[in-house]
Amino acid sequence: MIGICSLAVGCAVSIAIKNSGTELWFLPAVIIGTTGLVFLVLGTAFLLAEKRKRAMEEELKNNGRVLEASVTGVQSNMNITVNGRHPYYVEAHWQEPMSGTVHVFRSRDVDFDPWGYVEGRKVKVYVMDNDYSRYYMDLESVLPKVEVH
Repeated sequence: MIGICSLAVGCAVSIAIKNSGTELWFLPAVIIGTTGLVFLVLGTAFLLAEKRKRAMEEELKNNGRVLEASVTGVQSNMNITVNGRHPYYVEAHWQEPMSGTVHVFRSRDVDFDPWGYVEGRKVKVYVMDNDYSRYYMDLESVLPKVEVH
């Protein structure tokens, strides 16, 4: 939205300056328009990435294999800071019955410490065939709806 507004403002300012007879009437359009274009491209990229992520989650829910993984802990995601706080993620393990290999899965980030809700529980993890790198951990089935005020 910022990108589209900046493009429009840049064009409007340039038209107003051109009508006043200034030689460099195109300069505001280039500066403001380029800034707007950058915001437009970045915003679109983020929206498309989020849409793709949601589509993958739906594909895994509909076509993936369901595993019952045991919750082993909750960790702070120290790579991200939101309003001075780090979000949390749930870690769950699932062991293959045939080979004994243990697979570790991490959930999406959540805004609160969910340990009291997930301690000692099992959580559904959807994987695509035997590609364990493509998975979705269904936290919605174990966490309550939370509104932070």
